[in-house]
Amino acid sequence: RLSDGSHGPVSRRRVAYCRAELGIPNARVRRQRAFYLETTIDFSPLHALDRATVLARAPAAPGLYELRLDRPGADGVGVVYLGRANNLRRRLLTHAGGNGRNRALAALVRDHRILFRFRIERGDLKAAEREVHRVFCETYGGPPSCNRIRP
Repeated sequence: RLSDGSHGPVSRRRVAYCRAELGIPNARVRRQRAFYLETTIDFSPLHALDRATVLARAPAAPGLYELRLDRPGADGVGVVYLGRANNLRRRLLTHAGGNGRNRALAALVRDHRILFRFRIERGDLKAAEREVHRVFCETYGGPPSCNRIRP
């Protein structure tokens, strides 16, 4: 601390230490990677995951989708599930009902306000999901909390 109560300049070593503690890669690695938000920039706006909104907003077309908490947890990510569907509307309605084989996701849907966004895919759906999942894992250090298997 300086005599006026403020802190002095922060050393580069201290910044590097803090970045490593937070899991943030260095500048060289950040420039080389594709980050999740850049990969999903063409997704739709966020919508509430409820029956009426899904029926009004989600198309009955193939595509990728993301489910996220309205208020992210301590990690700040918020994304709890990434998926693909041949019919986005039908798949999102299943999630909105809070019943499904993924018990962790069903519990989150019942207990929290969940938002969704999607992207219609015309090409190889599985390859597109694999790429978005890979970039998510690279950006955040692991898969979304409710994804049980890797695509």
